[in-house]
Amino acid sequence: MLHTACNIVLGFLLMQLFLETVNADTKGWIEHNPDSGFLYDLENFPIQVKTKIKLGSGDALDLYFENYELDEEAGDIYIYFSSPPTYELYGCTSDRTKFETELPAEKDGVRIWTFTLSREDGKRRVVIQCNNEEVLNVVLSNATCTDKTWRDYWKWEVTKLNIEGDTGVYRRAPPPCSAGNYMTVAGCQQCGEDTYSGDGAHSCESCPDGKSSAAGSSSEADCKEAHVEDKKHDYSGALVNSLSGIITACLLTLLIC
Repeated sequence: MLHTACNIVLGFLLMQLFLETVNADTKGWIEHNPDSGFLYDLENFPIQVKTKIKLGSGDALDLYFENYELDEEAGDIYIYFSSPPTYELYGCTSDRTKFETELPAEKDGVRIWTFTLSREDGKRRVVIQCNNEEVLNVVLSNATCTDKTWRDYWKWEVTKLNIEGDTGVYRRAPPPCSAGNYMTVAGCQQCGEDTYSGDGAHSCESCPDGKSSAAGSSSEADCKEAHVEDKKHDYSGALVNSLSGIITACLLTLLIC
């Protein structure tokens, strides 16, 4: 009976773990119908799109921007999964352009793209990240756009999007991580020992040689001179606990027998 009860409890715990994993993976993702667009304030909230498109397939991901209130086209971003992968900013670049950095590898068969639009002195900046690695950061201008009519499209505020390609989900990009943490595909994670990070980090920096820090450190100032005694571990408590557990198990066995 005890064996059966243990199996039931273990099964329940495993089911809870499974459900938490599924919820964490799908949290915030919204199903999208590519036959219709959706209202979205891209000026203030970067958007993330999940793709399963394989490099070299020749397929494309297309983000089409509009100003809903004025019914105006507001730009278009194409990502071509060719070999090598390329992109096109409709109304700015007339040809496909190779990414200057290599795209990061898929994680669990997917890539998560983050698209951010902002303005600087009236000019549009486009930033694209793939699996939290920046692959494009460009300010649209006469110097960067081969199509000199780029302002006709990219001057409008983006309030509506449509997404086409092998993707069915999108979500608002999570806010930047606080200092002591770094952004991953799964969300913010704490920096480990002997590392640190500032606000909005996508990776943790290692402490200088000979210095160490506690997990969650937020600056290089948290890295202190490492002392040998600090690295020693006291295993006496663990040994006592282990022996106590073994003795208890033996006594229970004798009583049952």
